[in-house]
Amino acid sequence: MTNGSASETMRLIGLGLPPSMRMALHDLLAGKRFQLVEAFPADGVGAEDIVVADGAWLARHADTARGGLAAGLAGAAALIVIDHGGDSPLPSVRRILHAPAEAVDVARLAGGIHDDRLGRPLPAIVVGSPAETEAACAKELEAARCTAHFLGAGALADASAIPETALLVVDLAVAADAQGLIAAARKAVARWRLPLVFLAPPTAWPPPDGAEDDEFWLAVPIAAGQLAAIARPIVRAARDRAWRTHLRCRQLDTQLKEFSVMRRAIDQHAIVSMADADGRIIYANDKFCELSGFSLQELLGANHSIVKSGRHSDEFYAALWRTITRGRTWQGEVCNRKKNGEPYWVSTTIVPIVDDSGKPVRYVSIRTDITLLKATELRLQESRERHKFFADNVDEGVVVCDRGMIVDVSDRWLELFRCRRDDALGQPVMSFTAPSAVPMALQLIGEKWAESYESVMLRHDGTTFPAIVRGRDLEFGGRELRLTTILDISRQKETELAVKAARTEAERANQAKSEFLSSMSHELRTPMNAIFGFAQILEFDERLNEDQQDSVQEILKAARHLLGLINEVLDLAKIDSGRITLSIETVLVDAVADECEQLLRPLAADRKISLHLPSGPQGAVRADRVRLKQVLLNLLSNAIKYNHPQGEVRLTVDTAGPRLRITVADTGPGIAADKLGSLFQPFNRLDAEHGPVEGTGLGLAISRRMVEAMGGRIGVDSEPGRGCRFWIELPQADATPAAAPPARRSQPAESGSGGRQRHILYIDDNPVNLKLVTQILSRLRDIHLVTAHTPELGIELALTVKPDLILLDINLPGMDGYGVLQVFKADLQLRHIPVLALSANAMPKDIERGIGAGFTDYLTKPLDIGRFLASIDLYLPKRENG
Repeated sequence: MTNGSASETMRLIGLGLPPSMRMALHDLLAGKRFQLVEAFPADGVGAEDIVVADGAWLARHADTARGGLAAGLAGAAALIVIDHGGDSPLPSVRRILHAPAEAVDVARLAGGIHDDRLGRPLPAIVVGSPAETEAACAKELEAARCTAHFLGAGALADASAIPETALLVVDLAVAADAQGLIAAARKAVARWRLPLVFLAPPTAWPPPDGAEDDEFWLAVPIAAGQLAAIARPIVRAARDRAWRTHLRCRQLDTQLKEFSVMRRAIDQHAIVSMADADGRIIYANDKFCELSGFSLQELLGANHSIVKSGRHSDEFYAALWRTITRGRTWQGEVCNRKKNGEPYWVSTTIVPIVDDSGKPVRYVSIRTDITLLKATELRLQESRERHKFFADNVDEGVVVCDRGMIVDVSDRWLELFRCRRDDALGQPVMSFTAPSAVPMALQLIGEKWAESYESVMLRHDGTTFPAIVRGRDLEFGGRELRLTTILDISRQKETELAVKAARTEAERANQAKSEFLSSMSHELRTPMNAIFGFAQILEFDERLNEDQQDSVQEILKAARHLLGLINEVLDLAKIDSGRITLSIETVLVDAVADECEQLLRPLAADRKISLHLPSGPQGAVRADRVRLKQVLLNLLSNAIKYNHPQGEVRLTVDTAGPRLRITVADTGPGIAADKLGSLFQPFNRLDAEHGPVEGTGLGLAISRRMVEAMGGRIGVDSEPGRGCRFWIELPQADATPAAAPPARRSQPAESGSGGRQRHILYIDDNPVNLKLVTQILSRLRDIHLVTAHTPELGIELALTVKPDLILLDINLPGMDGYGVLQVFKADLQLRHIPVLALSANAMPKDIERGIGAGFTDYLTKPLDIGRFLASIDLYLPKRENG
C-alpha cells in the first residue's frame, strides 16, 4: 500500500476500463500526483488509493464475486463508478462517487480527492493582524488547509510575490486608515482575482449592498472556527480552479500534440496552402514547394495563378471562385504547372474560413498529387480504345452461351461459320463443333477450362476447319455466361505442313551434301595419296640429281597446295552445313601461341621476318583448342607471307574486359579501306593471286566462321603502307592450367640383324596404294610386308601369317574395313594384333567412328610418310633379340 506521509502520489487503480478511457486518463493524470495501475494490485488497496471502475463491468460480476471485490476495495480512499446511475454495487466501500463516461470528469473527481487528502496547503495572506491574534488566525487558516503569511498594513503590495495564494484576509481592528486599507485591498484582489475577507468591528461594516463579489466580513473578535468555515470552501474552490486549469492545459497539450502529428501526416501526404480573402498565398507547406518547384519565398504573396497551367477554361475558375466566396467548399481535379513548365494534376479541396457574418477571410486548400493516377487513367483510356479497335478487327470469332445455348455472336464468328445470325442464336454451341471433337469440348466446358486448346469446328454448310478455342465463364446480369473465342488456324496448319515438308527436304539435302562431302573427300584423297606418297619417296631417293630433286620438290609443293585447298574447301563446306564439331574448353593462349611459333619459325626465317610473341602466361579463353590453333596459324602465316623483307610480325594479348583480344600485326603493305569488306569472302584474295605468294583465298573465310562458331569475333584494321592488324576476341576463362596428359613417346625402329623378322599385313583393293606402302616399307630392315587386295584374302592371310601389325583400308569391296576389324576382334588369335586404318575418309566423323570402332590408330590419305612411319614404329611390337 502507499504511504501518504512519504509521498504526494496516490495510486489510481482502473478496473474494467475501456482502452480509450485508460489512454485518456493517462494523458490527463500521468505525473507526480498519480500513479496509474491497470489491474488489481497484489499488495491490496489502501486509504490513499483511488479506484476507478466501469459500472457495466461491475454489474457483470456475480453477487459472490462482487462481495469479494467490495471487501478488497473497502479501504480505498474512494471508488469512482463510471456511468452508473443506480444504487452502489459495492455499498461497503466508504466513499462512492459517480461520474459520466468522460475522462476529464473522472480526472476532476480524482484531483479533488487527492487535494483533500494529500494536497499541499495553499498560501493565505493576512494583512494588518495584531501580533496577539496571529496565532489564532494561523490556526484557523491551517484548519482550512492554508498557510498564513502575515504582512503589515503598508506591505499589501508585497502580497503579489506569493504564488498560488488562495485568499486575502485584512484585519481592520487596529488599522489607522481603515477606509484606505479597504480600498487598497479591494483594488488588489480585483487585480489578483482573489476572495477577500475583512476582520472588523461591526461599526466598520459597509452597507449590505456595498460589499464586492467574493468579499466576506467577520466581526472581531472572531469566534473559533468562524474564519476556517469561510476559508475552507474558498480553498477547495481555489484548488478546484487550479486543477481544472491544469487539466485544461493537459487537454490542450494533448490536442496540440495530436494536431502536430495530424499536421505532419497531412504535410507528408498532401499539398497544403492557405490564401487570404483576396487569394494571395500566406502559407504553403514543403510538399507544395517540392511538387511545384517554386520556393516558399516565391509563393508567399503570390496568387495561385502562379501554378496555372492554362488547361482549364476561364469559366472553370470563375465557377470555383463563385463557390468558395459564398462560403461553400469546392472539390475537383485541377491541372497545374510546375516552375519548369511541366504539368501536374491534383485532387483539390478548398475550404473557406468565414467570420461571424459568414464572409470568407481565409481559404485553406488541401491537394493530393494524382499525376500518376491521371497518367494511368489516360493509359487505361488508350487501352480501352485499342481494345475496341482490336475487338472490331481481330481474326477471332466470339460466341456467348448460356447453359450451352448461343445467345450472341460476333460478325467475325458468322463469317467463320458461314452462318446467318438467326440461324445461330438459340442453337446448341456443340452443333458447331465437329462430332469427333465434341467429347473433349464438353469435358473442358464442364471443368470450366479457361486455357486455349485446339479443336475442329463445323460450319453451317457442313465443312470443317481447325481452330484454337478459348472459353471462360463470366458473371453478367446475374447469369453465368461462357464467352468463347474461335481462331481459324487453317493457314497456320497449311504453313506447318509446308514447313515440315521444307524441313524434311532440307534435312535430305543436308544429308546428301554430307554424303557428297564424304565421297568427294575420299575421291580426291585417293589419287592424292599416290601423287603425294610417291613424291615423298622420291624426295629421299639419293639417285636423283639436283634438277630431278627440284622437280620432286615442285611436285610436293603443288601436292601440298592442292591438299590444303581440298582440306579448306571441305572445312568451309562443313561449317556452312553446320556439321563442324567443336570441343569448347579452357585453352591457355600462351601454350597455343608457342605451338604456332614452333611451326612457323622456319617459314619466318626463310622469308627473313622477325616473329615476336609474348612470353609467360597470357590468360585463357573458352574455345576449341584445335580450331583456335588453326585460326592463329592462318593469321600468323598470312602476316609472314604478305610482309616486306626484313619485316616484323607481332602477336599481342589484351585481357582487359570480359573478352580476351589476340592481335596479329605485321609491317606489310596494308590493305585499302574499300577492300576490307571483301577480305573475309571465300576465294577472294584481293588480287594477290597474281603475286608470288600462293594461297587459296579460303583461310580468312574459314577463320571467321570458326571464331564466330566459338562465340567470338574477328576483324582487321589496316591502312595502305602501314601494315595490318588482325584481331580475334573470345570469352575469357580462368587461366588456371589443367594438368597436361603425358605425351606418348615413340620408340625408334631398331636396326641390326639380330631377332626375328616382323610381319605387316596390308589390306587394300587399290594396287597403287599397295605399291606405295610396299615401297615405303621396303626401306625398313627386318620387316616383311604381306599384301591382300580383297577382304577375304586379308582375313585368310591374317589367320595364316599371324602378322605383328595390320594396315587396313576402309572402303573395300564386299566387306568394308569395319567388318574386317570385327572379324579380327572376334578371333582369339588375332584380337591382340594392332590394326591401323589407312583411309581416304578423312572427315572428323570418320576418324571418330574409326577410333570408336577399335582401330589402334586412324591415318588419312594422302599419307604423310613421316607420320605413317612414326605410327608403325609406335605400334609395331619390338623384336626379340637372341
